[in-house]
Amino acid sequence: RPPGARLAPYARAAGADHEATIALADGDLHSKIDSPGKDEISWLRAELNKMRKNLRDSLVQVNGAIVDVNNAAAKIANGNSDLSQRTETQVGALQQTVSSMDQLADAVRSNAHSTQKARTLVALSNTIAGRGALGPARPGASGFDSGVEIFATIDITSESESI
Repeated sequence: RPPGARLAPYARAAGADHEATIALADGDLHSKIDSPGKDEISWLRAELNKMRKNLRDSLVQVNGAIVDVNNAAAKIANGNSDLSQRTETQVGALQQTVSSMDQLADAVRSNAHSTQKARTLVALSNTIAGRGALGPARPGASGFDSGVEIFATIDITSESESI
């Protein structure tokens, strides 16, 4: 036998182990390393196989978590979009409500002003009517003349308040 013949099987096994280790380092998590026997080299090969399997299982779990995170992010994005649309709708409704409330406030102010004018006119009419009823009758005066005086006063008061 040649001098290296006894070591040839070990050299071939070491070469195969070296190639399998390089493949594992490059990310090949599917190629299994043969580990026949019960010696230390077989034990080392079995441990490399266990490491390869654990790495592959971890990678599967990480990929599953990535899918879950992406799905959750998509759901959150959809929820945010829905919320944004509802918020915009509510803003529009609130703007319409504010506009309606402004119009209502203007109408209430106008009614209050008209009510005050009416009170003033009623008080003035009562004063004039009271003078006519209680005051001395003028020669040739009639109840019609008092009514004309009341309406003339109302017209003058309305014209002066609208200015």
